[in-house]
Amino acid sequence: MACQTKILPIEVRPIARDAYIFMYPAVDNYKTLYDGVEVNKTMKINELVHARKLAGPNDKAVVAPNNDTLYSTSWLDLREDFIILSVPAVTDKRYYSIQVVDGYTYNAAIWGSRTTGSDPGKFLIGGPTWDGKVPRNIKKWIKTESSFVFLLIRTGVNGRTDLPNVWKIQDQYKLQTSSPPLPDFIPVDLSKLKKPEFFSYANYFTQFFQQVPSEKKYYEKFARIGVIPGQPFDTSTMDPDFLKAVQEGIDEGDKIINDNQDLGGSERNRWSAAVNPPPFGTRAAMEAAYHIATKQYIVRAAAARFGLYGLDPAEAYYPTTTKDIHGDTYSGANGQQYTLFFSANQTPPVQSFWSITMYHADDIFLVDNSIDRYSIGDRTAGLKWGEDRSLMLYIQKDSPGKDKESNWLPAPDGTFVLYARLYGPTKEALEGPYFPPPVNKVLV
Repeated sequence: MACQTKILPIEVRPIARDAYIFMYPAVDNYKTLYDGVEVNKTMKINELVHARKLAGPNDKAVVAPNNDTLYSTSWLDLREDFIILSVPAVTDKRYYSIQVVDGYTYNAAIWGSRTTGSDPGKFLIGGPTWDGKVPRNIKKWIKTESSFVFLLIRTGVNGRTDLPNVWKIQDQYKLQTSSPPLPDFIPVDLSKLKKPEFFSYANYFTQFFQQVPSEKKYYEKFARIGVIPGQPFDTSTMDPDFLKAVQEGIDEGDKIINDNQDLGGSERNRWSAAVNPPPFGTRAAMEAAYHIATKQYIVRAAAARFGLYGLDPAEAYYPTTTKDIHGDTYSGANGQQYTLFFSANQTPPVQSFWSITMYHADDIFLVDNSIDRYSIGDRTAGLKWGEDRSLMLYIQKDSPGKDKESNWLPAPDGTFVLYARLYGPTKEALEGPYFPPPVNKVLV
C-alpha cells in the first residue's frame, strides 16, 4: 500500500482513531445489512418484512429493540431509481412512524402520525443520483446521501389482543420499487470488527455514499492510511508496524465510544438522556447542534453502538439508567429487588404512550422471563394504579407476589439496564428535560 511509504507509524495512530470513530456507524450499519440480508435472512432488499410479534429475547438484529411496536423493515437500494412507499389510513389514534436511515445512520426523514398525520399517502425516497423530479400525489419526499438506506416503520401495539389489527395495517404498507442486480456484498467477520480489517468494510460500504463538502477534509486525512471509499484495505500486504499503529488507534477510538455511552446528555435521579444537542437526527440538525464536529462524530458512533436506529428526540425520548440511586450497578442476582415509584404528577408526559424496558447490561438485548414481559408502561394490561394515580413498579428476578405481578418488570440473574421510552414527548418533557424518579434498592 503506497500510503505506508508516506506516513510514519506515530502519525498513523491518531488518524486510525479518528477514522474508526467516524466510520463506526457506517460499518455497524453495513454489518446489520449483511447479517439481515445474507446471513439470517430476516431482512430483504426493496421488499418489506413485517414482524408479526413484539420483540423478545431472541430478537437480536439491532441492539435495544423496543417491545412497544411492530417493525416493518426493508433495505432500500436507490442506486438506479427512487422508491415510493404507500401507507393506509392509520386510525384509532394509533402511533406509527416511518424512519429513513442513511448510510451514516443519520435520520434522513421521520414521517408518521406525529409529523404527517394519519391519512393515507405516498412517500418518495430517492438516492444521490435521483434527478429530484417528484411525481404527482406524493405526500412527502427525501433525497438521501447514500444509495443504501434502511427503512424502519414502527406501528404501535396496544397489547397482544391488538396484534391482528396491526397486521392488517402492515399488510397495506406497499413499496413501489425497481429491482436492480445487487452488488456482491463482502462477508462480515464479526471477529474482525475491532481489528484493522474494520476499514475494509468501511471502504466497501462508503463507496455507495455521496461525500458532502464539509467532510472532504476528513476523507483526505483518512486516505493517508488507506481508508478510501471503494478501495481494498488488504491487511495481508501491510507492514506490521503500520498495522500495530492502526490497531492502537482502533483501540483508542473504541474506548472513546464506550466512554460516551451517555451520548453527551444530562443526568438526574441516576437517569441520563440527551435532548439538546440530540444523539439522533438529520445531518443538518446534528451539525447545527454540535459546534465541534469531532464531538458530533463521537456521539453519532456511541448512538449507533448503544441505540442503533434511535428516533429523533421530538419523536421518541429515551432516558436510560445503569445504576440505582446509590450509584450501584443494577443486578437481579441474589434476590436483589428494586422499586420505581411515580407520584401522580411524575409519570412520563407524552402525547402517545410511554414504557420502561429491561435489557441485559452486557449486550442491550431483552431479558427472558417466566411471564414474557419485557417492558411495562401505561398500556400494560392490568396495571394497578394508586387511588391518587400514583404508580409503583417492582423490578426483580422473581415474582413479588401474585397481588403485585401486574406491576412487575422481571430482571435477569445478573446485571441489567433500563430504557424509558416516551413516544411523542410533550414540549415540557423535552425542555425540562423530563427524567423518571430514581430507582430504589430494596434492602432484603
